[in-house]
Amino acid sequence: MGIYLQNSKSRIGNVDLSDELEIIGYVEHGHGELTQVASFEPYDRRVNKYLYDHKNDGVLAKIYNNVLIDDNDIEELEDILWNKIGTKTEYIENYKGKDLGLLVREIIGIDSEACSKCFSSFISEHNLNQRQISFIKFVISYVNKNGYISDATIESDDRFEKMFELFDDDLLNNFYSVITQIKDNASTHVCI
Repeated sequence: MGIYLQNSKSRIGNVDLSDELEIIGYVEHGHGELTQVASFEPYDRRVNKYLYDHKNDGVLAKIYNNVLIDDNDIEELEDILWNKIGTKTEYIENYKGKDLGLLVREIIGIDSEACSKCFSSFISEHNLNQRQISFIKFVISYVNKNGYISDATIESDDRFEKMFELFDDDLLNNFYSVITQIKDNASTHVCI
């Protein structure tokens, strides 16, 4: 685009106003007419914003509140991530191989009350000492923030080594089953 001075026919310079738009979906306007929907915002930012803004809705609320999700919830989640927010291609480019539900849980975390409830029966069923309870509080805080604990995290993060020192085999198995259940409730087992 050229810039011209008022009352002058000479051009001062050129300005390039072109920019790339990402097509993130289509909106139907009745009678089968579709319009492309585009966004300047990167896909990962759109995902974060949408998930935080809607964490109390539908499948996102289930994941946030640690409710086991089913096949219908997985379809809803695919629609959100692959149609409403962006495309399946964008998802793959940004989150290669990441389980859909676990991605959501990583971003929005888990409700603190729901997380504490998961560990409350473990705590009440066992006669735990102060060091064990303190470690469980650390785990609850970690899960609240990060959404779940992966096996890779347990193996690589030194803070979780205490688990093997603090609990005998039976307690460790029970404790690990709580951690696994929290992760499994969010998992869709859809990894692309």
